[in-house]
Parts: sequence; structure tokens; C-alpha cells
Amino acid sequence: MGLNVVRLVPAIEEWLPNWCRRQHQPRKLGHNWHIFIAEWEGVPTPSLDEAHGLRRFHRPHLQALAERTAAYAVGDVTPGAFAAAPGLELPWAYWAHRLGLVDLPHDALTRIVDRSASPPGPVLLDRRHQ
Repeated sequence: MGLNVVRLVPAIEEWLPNWCRRQHQPRKLGHNWHIFIAEWEGVPTPSLDEAHGLRRFHRPHLQALAERTAAYAVGDVTPGAFAAAPGLELPWAYWAHRLGLVDLPHDALTRIVDRSASPPGPVLLDRRHQ
């Protein structure tokens, strides 16, 4: 990715039953996530196959994106509207909350985890692979 990691601190290790195009786990659907807090140097150069729209956000903007994702997860935003103006990917909204970067209501977090287990709709799949 073009970055040099200066410091790496483990933050969370947790199983999340999220959908992935590369299901290679011998267990049920999902991943054993390892989330780290990192200090880094350099300029990010993400792989287009793995990262979609890599950006840095200030907390108020991150909160707004997480709230958009929560609204989608509870059904207040349609898949088409979410594809047109997305928030965070479902698992990342969950992790941002767990890390204390955003604040989301419990019912929204439950729906985010539930929806994470389903493959994205055709609109979202098409948008990600353009």
C-alpha cells in the first residue's frame, strides 16, 4: 500500500459474520477480524482489487457516514439510494463504533451485523467493481 508502519497496537480481535467474495474460512460465514491502531509514514497506494475509495475523514464526517450506514441497515435508506450516496461498508461502521470513533444506537448495530452476513445487492456489487 505504499506505507511504512512505525507503530502497531492490537485493538480488537473478534469474529464477525460478514459476507465476503472470498469465503475461505473453514467455519461459518465471516471473518476473524484483527483490528490495529497504526502510526504510519508514506503515501497510500491501495490495490484497486482490495480498497474502494480510500480516504481520511475527520470524526464528524466519519460519524455522518456511519449514520448513513445505520439508516441503510435499519431500512430507512434503500439499496439504490445507499449505492448512489453510500456511507461506510457495513463491517467498518460496526468497527468504528467498537473503536469509539463513532456512536451508533444498539438497534442499528444489531442490524448492521445482521446485514453484514448477506451479500450486497446487485447495485452495490456493480458500484464496487466499476
